[in-house]
Amino acid sequence: MKQTILSILLMLLPMVASADVVEIDGIWYNLVTKGNVAEVTGNPSMGYFEGSYEGEITIPNKIKSEGVDYSVTKIGDNAFQYSKRLISVIIPYGVTSIGNRAFWSCSALTSVTIPNSVTSIGDFAFSDCKYLSSITIPNSVTSIGSYAFSYCSGLTSITIPNSVTSISEYAFVDCSGLTFVTIPNSVTSIGDLAFDCCSSLTSITIPNSVTSIGSSAFAFCTGLTDITISNNLNSIADYTFNGCSVLTSINIPNSVTSIGRFAFKGCCGLLSLTIPKSVTCIDENAFYGCENITDVYCKPEKIRTDIMADMGLYTYTSAFNNSYPEYIILHVPETSIEAYKAVEPWSNFKSIVALPPTCATPVISYANDKISFSCATEGAEFISNIIVSDAKEYYSSEISLSKKYIVSVYATKTGYEASDVATKEIEITSGGNTGPTLAGDVNGDGKVDVADHVELSKIIMASGTNPTPGPDPTPVNPSADDLETDKITASFIGGAYSSVNGRIQSGSKLNVKFSNKSSKSVTLTKMQLNDADTSIEGNNLLAEEVVVPAGQDASYTITVGLLGISKPVILFTYRYNNKTYQVKDEWKEIESPSIGF
Repeated sequence: MKQTILSILLMLLPMVASADVVEIDGIWYNLVTKGNVAEVTGNPSMGYFEGSYEGEITIPNKIKSEGVDYSVTKIGDNAFQYSKRLISVIIPYGVTSIGNRAFWSCSALTSVTIPNSVTSIGDFAFSDCKYLSSITIPNSVTSIGSYAFSYCSGLTSITIPNSVTSISEYAFVDCSGLTFVTIPNSVTSIGDLAFDCCSSLTSITIPNSVTSIGSSAFAFCTGLTDITISNNLNSIADYTFNGCSVLTSINIPNSVTSIGRFAFKGCCGLLSLTIPKSVTCIDENAFYGCENITDVYCKPEKIRTDIMADMGLYTYTSAFNNSYPEYIILHVPETSIEAYKAVEPWSNFKSIVALPPTCATPVISYANDKISFSCATEGAEFISNIIVSDAKEYYSSEISLSKKYIVSVYATKTGYEASDVATKEIEITSGGNTGPTLAGDVNGDGKVDVADHVELSKIIMASGTNPTPGPDPTPVNPSADDLETDKITASFIGGAYSSVNGRIQSGSKLNVKFSNKSSKSVTLTKMQLNDADTSIEGNNLLAEEVVVPAGQDASYTITVGLLGISKPVILFTYRYNNKTYQVKDEWKEIESPSIGF
């Protein structure tokens, strides 16, 4: 009896699975009648390893079935997987999620347009799409799933938006063609093997927002020569930089307390190494096979031979296996030389010498609307920085200023090691200061606005002996400057586009040009396609900064990602002599619309 019931259920499974699936204009949908929404899916009659789609697919934002309108809101799990002859897909605005394995192993896929409504990209969503060369992830996306872009060997660059807070494990594993990636300040964690085997990646900056990096996150990035690590990273995990054979230098920040097993195994390009005083444990084989290191600068003053002891640096005796420590000079605090000589692996080093003295940590003071620095090391110079939480892009008509600033500074002096970084959070208030009476009104104009932030930045940047200059506030086409701004223009120069009721449709190709007819070269830093009618601002479409010589142009083709954009505006941001400028142009139909792309 049980076997008979099971047989009946198995016979019914295909019927149940396809009961709400409809095919409209060559696309299959799961319909949810309760909410009148539709989910793109695959042909239910096809096998798991048989793709349902081929060619160029444009998904509508609405469909009609049996007289009922449905809004398309999701690309379902496995919807396009194994569609070996699928070339491009345009996803409409209104879709909020791309499901697990949605485009898995679509080996001919070269282009996907993701709208600004998508908030999540599922596990394996674009895994093994070998011909996908670039993709723009919109600012609406908050999560990128595990293996989301794994094995996309043709992917050369990707910009992760500042809405994403974590990069999941294996997200970009074996993207062997990836040369450029931008990690925003919103990201706090990078998962295990996230960029493992990205052999074409040459440099990367991990912002200070990141506090954890998983094991093997950058393992076998054999082209990686330079990396900047977050100053708030807690530890370097096992195998993190394993096999990064051409990495020439690494700055381990003072926030790191432990270096994991095989963390830098095979980093034979390293010539020197600095271990900050914050490190309390160097695990086994941490620097295995770093055969070209000549100098190690180890700053912890106290060492311990028992890993369970309370204070000091514990180092496994195998930490420098196959790195020829007998040829390495070890630099340690002068008062700690004898302690290092008594403990392996340090006692195996060629020689142990004293580090230069270290500058005292500066003290930050704020009074009378000015910030000042002092240091017990006489004659020290101060290198300072300020983080203003309000100094970022906004997408609203009103901004509430925090009036809080995080100031950081360190001291340097010839013949001395740089000091530890001192930080202080400052809230601008009138208090007992002799300056403005309105809290936060630094420039005394009777109101608190962005100009006050600019003024404070100038105050801080003038405090150090050799301050690092920051950019001036952004003017738009200033009329008087040492640059011939009237000779620098932005323009639309045509394209293959589709216009419906005066609206440029998603997937259209617009040709744009940045023209520098001035007598000086400038650096192009940002290119955006905005909709002036809806005030929607697009992402930065430049993979990297571009120097445009005097008298030359920079031309680009932009794929429209917004659905029905009514007033496309191209906005270029460029820099000259530490000043930033913008030029823009509004689209005008200068040729007959081209229906086919």
